Amino acid sequence: ANKKSYTGSGALLSEMISDLDGTLVNGVSFELNNNGALSFDGTNDYMELADGTYTQPTTDFSISFHVTPDSLPSNNKTILHKLNEYQIELNTNGQITVKMFPDTETTPTTSDIPVELKSSTSINCDGTSPTHVAVTLDTTLKYGNVKLYIDGKIEDQSGLKKTEGSKNNWILDRNLENHTGKLYIGRDSAATSTAYYSGKLEELTLYNHILIPLTPRDQTHTFIKPV
Repeated sequence: ANKKSYTGSGALLSEMISDLDGTLVNGVSFELNNNGALSFDGTNDYMELADGTYTQPTTDFSISFHVTPDSLPSNNKTILHKLNEYQIELNTNGQITVKMFPDTETTPTTSDIPVELKSSTSINCDGTSPTHVAVTLDTTLKYGNVKLYIDGKIEDQSGLKKTEGSKNNWILDRNLENHTGKLYIGRDSAATSTAYYSGKLEELTLYNHILIPLTPRDQTHTFIKPV
């Protein structure tokens, strides 16, 4: 989120992602004095964006954001979700989990099998220490089509391309599922009462190309395209 995109009042973030406006629902906090971070109460706060080109890529794709959970959750919490396309959650162990849905070439349903990734380590859940999360998709690779990075370090990736039925491997020659629907931030698409995220989220960016996050010695984050 960009501080310049918010007027300081109201419930609309102009051009949150490309030309798409984000709608703040039920009192999500987004103010100039919190460095542009979205703050969710874990009860009913969320943001939604209409379907569009930048929220619905099908091949090269990257998601990047900083997340600061208020505490270790007692239930899995949804950070962002686009139904039958992609979902990022914080689980009860403080790990980031990712689901990416390969195109089934039929009508998308909730029974479709996604590729599932999980961070090997837990992130900070103290309400003050942000963690950087990046997820990338490259459908042309033979291995590691979907990757999960935490603070610039790779934590998990998909295995060799296979056919239908595997949660660990991208399907051969498939793009990301293309499903019409809103992108929800801070809750899942079903508005599950126990899945609302509590904490801050900032610098959320969706890219239509692949980025590789690195962690230099000074701990700053640099993004470069692979060669």
